[in-house]
Amino acid sequence: MGSGKSPKRVKADTFSHLMHLGSRDFEAGKLDAKPITTMGWFYFAEPVDMEVLRNEVHEKLVDKVFRYRAVPRERKGWTYWEEAGPIDDAYHFQHHAGFEDEQHWQEYLQQLVDDGLDYSKPWWRYVVVDKLPCGRAAVIGIADHTHADGASAVSALLSMCEGQGDNPVFSKKTSSGAGSKKGKRAAGRGRKLSGYERLVALWEGVWGPISEQILANDVQSRLKQPSGKFPKHWRFATTPPGEHLDVKMLKEIKDRVPGATVNDVMLALTALGIKEYYKSINDPIMQGTADLRGTLAANVRPSGVDYLSDKWFGNHIVVQTARYPLHEGRVETLLSFRDQSRMRKASPDMIVRRYLMEAMSYLPRDKVVEIVVEANAKFSIMISNVLFSLTKLSLFGQEIEDVRFVACSPLGFYAGAATYVDKVSFGLVATEDVKTDPSVMLPLFRSECEKLHKEVMALDPDYFEKQDKPLAVSPALVSALAALLVAILLSVLLL
Repeated sequence: MGSGKSPKRVKADTFSHLMHLGSRDFEAGKLDAKPITTMGWFYFAEPVDMEVLRNEVHEKLVDKVFRYRAVPRERKGWTYWEEAGPIDDAYHFQHHAGFEDEQHWQEYLQQLVDDGLDYSKPWWRYVVVDKLPCGRAAVIGIADHTHADGASAVSALLSMCEGQGDNPVFSKKTSSGAGSKKGKRAAGRGRKLSGYERLVALWEGVWGPISEQILANDVQSRLKQPSGKFPKHWRFATTPPGEHLDVKMLKEIKDRVPGATVNDVMLALTALGIKEYYKSINDPIMQGTADLRGTLAANVRPSGVDYLSDKWFGNHIVVQTARYPLHEGRVETLLSFRDQSRMRKASPDMIVRRYLMEAMSYLPRDKVVEIVVEANAKFSIMISNVLFSLTKLSLFGQEIEDVRFVACSPLGFYAGAATYVDKVSFGLVATEDVKTDPSVMLPLFRSECEKLHKEVMALDPDYFEKQDKPLAVSPALVSALAALLVAILLSVLLL
């Protein structure tokens, strides 16, 4: 008898496992919620040679990163990635001659998302487009989110590039940033949290993730997916060439505000753009006091790990949430996100969410899928902020001129920011059911960023120091914290 080698099999991370269950149920017709499809495209000056692209992907990804030659399958209650056999080049590498007008180009992108992927093959594919309306060429990459998160996708991209690029997550290089030394020092450090604030962070980090499973549910608006209805089609818009934001503008805002990060600025300008859109259409949400909550993925990998390894390539993330203020001024909105992120970092929020996700994975299979689907229906918007590289990259024999990406999720609205060199571009996606044209919203992100920059730079730096005051002590919250600590102590003693 022959001693044939068994196909390689790798156990999936928890987040990939949870998404895979929903994808397979949708494929089987048991679930109406379509899986999350991610799509990015790179702009080039000249058409990319298909043979060069195919050889690079095979050599740098298919041969070295297991998920590029594997498919996920359920085995005894868990998901495993298993060798899929020879790669079908005709499916995974496709070609299109191009488009003469923007409408047909956008319709083609939307059709790719609607078509999705063939789940009998590895869950990715590339399309080479020779000519776009802007005169450039493009390479489109499509994948199911089960395949990889944003960090894995960027790591895979960088592994194919001729140079390392400048991305703080994957390289030792650091960017210099803008602003004075005092501004950098203030923005990087900010003030220390008080003892009371650390107790509040502890409370919010434990109670917040737990209570969201029961109590969270955004009010209905033009960006929230209608309850009980799952999207099948999406509309999206991306920043036109030449209309990007300058990353220096965001850094100048960040450096002016002690304790703020570029991510805080990014979240603020998206919130301000959404608020202006609501005002322009007279959405009833602006007549009340309710805010929105957005979901954002947080990378939970330890620093220094190999993102392309069997262990760490995938979806090593937790989904955190942020309050999106709709009734505050521009500067106040930025400070709100600064304060939220500062408290979140000091809290056990990420740890609690990881434990909740792990615990949920052990529930009966159908219950797991039901909970995941219901969780998506609670929130209005999904946010991504992806840094590709702060220096130019060469890929498939050419220099990348620009980058765009979108994600089509069960939530009503998605906003993704892509940073490449000195440019920040956006990809906005709205489900067909919310009746919103994302191309109308796109200019608002740019205009609100410019207005926020003007307001922040006009204020004296001392203003932000004075506004950054410790939280006032709340007797009710102190009592709740005391009760929580007593409950934890009694639990330990009883065990």
